[in-house]
Amino acid sequence: MEPAAAIRDCLASETENMVALLERLVEIESPSDVPESQAPILDALEASFAELDYRTTRLPARRQYGGHLYARPQPRSEAAIDSEHRWQLLLGHCDTVWPLGTLARMPLERDGDVLRGPGVYDMKAGLVEIVFALKALKTLDLVPEVEPLVFINSDEEVGSRESTRYIRALAQRADRALVMEPSLGI
Repeated sequence: MEPAAAIRDCLASETENMVALLERLVEIESPSDVPESQAPILDALEASFAELDYRTTRLPARRQYGGHLYARPQPRSEAAIDSEHRWQLLLGHCDTVWPLGTLARMPLERDGDVLRGPGVYDMKAGLVEIVFALKALKTLDLVPEVEPLVFINSDEEVGSRESTRYIRALAQRADRALVMEPSLGI
């Protein structure tokens, strides 16, 4: 089976697990302006990456934000030792525009294949995509040519004031950077 088809099938078999993680993340309200709200969602993501044998580093906030999460494979692949080592940066954010208490008036709802709630679209579904793409690679024992590293910030909705320096530093060294923010579809 071609790798793309195997990945598709693997992800299809994980649909309910993906939805469960998304529901869990959405139920953790994480507005940008409440720094302490960021820890639970970063904890949940850190646990997900640990299950994938990713080493995580929490970067504490220097200002009024909730900190950031950096994750990379561990142990590092043999390619990491090579001076020609290539890697890609997967970017996401865990903060939302929704204030604490939004779930009380706008609860998480599932209607068939549609999930609605604060932060579902922007950007907690993108975070789930990162986790499950990496899980598919691990499950299928696929080693990408360009090693994926992950950076998740908690200040995107307010202009990435603190995280910009980290994002720039990582992006300048990466072969490519993919922002897992959803695009508008038809």
